[in-house]
Amino acid sequence: MRTRFYSTILLLASLVTLAFAVVSGLEENYFREWRGYQREYAKQTEGEKPFEQGLKQYYLPELGRIDRCTTCHVGVFNTDMAEADQPLRTHPGEYLFDHQPQEYGCTLCHAGQGLATNSLEAHANDPHEKVFWDEPVYSSTYVQASCRTCHASSWLSDNGAPVLSKGAELFTNLGCNSCHKTGGLGGSRGPALDGIGSQPHGHFSMAHLDEPHTVEHWQEAHLRDPQSVVEGSAMRNYGLSEDDVSALGVYLMSLRDIRVPEKMIHSRDSLDRDNPNGQIIYQRYCSGCHDAGMEDRKDSVLNWRVPAIRNPAFTSVAGAEFIRNTINHGRPGTPMESMGSTSSGLSSREIDALVAYIMEGAEGVEVEPWTFVDEDDEVDVDEGRELYNDSCKMCHGEFGEGGKDGLSLTSPTLSAMPDEFFLITVRDGREGTSMNSAREELEFEDYEIASVVAYIRKLQEQASKKTAAR
Repeated sequence: MRTRFYSTILLLASLVTLAFAVVSGLEENYFREWRGYQREYAKQTEGEKPFEQGLKQYYLPELGRIDRCTTCHVGVFNTDMAEADQPLRTHPGEYLFDHQPQEYGCTLCHAGQGLATNSLEAHANDPHEKVFWDEPVYSSTYVQASCRTCHASSWLSDNGAPVLSKGAELFTNLGCNSCHKTGGLGGSRGPALDGIGSQPHGHFSMAHLDEPHTVEHWQEAHLRDPQSVVEGSAMRNYGLSEDDVSALGVYLMSLRDIRVPEKMIHSRDSLDRDNPNGQIIYQRYCSGCHDAGMEDRKDSVLNWRVPAIRNPAFTSVAGAEFIRNTINHGRPGTPMESMGSTSSGLSSREIDALVAYIMEGAEGVEVEPWTFVDEDDEVDVDEGRELYNDSCKMCHGEFGEGGKDGLSLTSPTLSAMPDEFFLITVRDGREGTSMNSAREELEFEDYEIASVVAYIRKLQEQASKKTAAR
């Protein structure tokens, strides 16, 4: 009786094992997704050259990749499959003539998981499936991001990646390097962007992002409205068009940490740092905050008034050394950080070229010299305080510390400026800015202007003592 019981158990176990083996065999050799695609391809190409079914792969040791994409995308070389549904369709364009898969593979350009043999794992771009591989396959437009791995952005404008090329141009023209470093050059108010295109899904907070929760969508939503995606972001909202958002998104995704053999490099983005152009340097590293620099503007995000640093009314009084000092050391107490060689990576020659460009408008500007001489002891610091509180405090702060509408008057940079700088600035104001002329708009006498400047000097002295006591 007991023997019969154990025999029955053994039989059932054997049947279950056999069933698992049969199901596993069918799943492996018939029901696999890729086998279905290959059967369909063989059916559609019946009568042509015999098609050998099985796993296909490119082994690419120089790239550290193994790509099995053509296991499913079996028709990429067959021009008769140009109208077929994916994944059997011919590869578009003539890209494969210059980018043979035997040398380049597939994922170097398209991203995705080359080792995978099912669409879910290979593409990894559906966040609902919770498949978070490091390199989801690019959507159609974003494939252009990979071209910059081997080609210069400017060359790509007429050679297969116009959206990427436009994004690179926008990145420069909008002055994104004013706050973000790339290649070790630029400001540091925002994060460095080298390698941002290789960051995995988990690097980006999706907490404030609508569906779909993909990296591509995150980049575009962040470019449209930075504060809606990253709470507390200080990034400027440029009011970009949808085309510009897409182009910049593609360019940002092109900033990848991918190295390829030198023989694959066609051309590289580069700067002529031996012959620096001040206008280009300004556009790249200053215009992100200062625009053209001819008029000041209110930054609604920073809640700060950004000065017109190229306005001749300013440069003709400030002088080249003041501009250079501000670039090298920044302005403490303001969003203006140091953009000197140590912090920004710019060379002294590049800074010289930048200063020369900023000062261009000052050439030929005649500034009325300050001629008032206090012969009757009319200059009065106490009266200067009253005048300052009535006309200056609302923008520059009670103690000259600066505010959302006025610069700090007690920063080390401004404190080092000569009296004439302040006297002329208060007297004439700054055309194109919110700084009014004390002589014209406020009808100050020269001795009253001198009294205000005397009080500003007192505030600077007090601020210096506080700093030294810390």
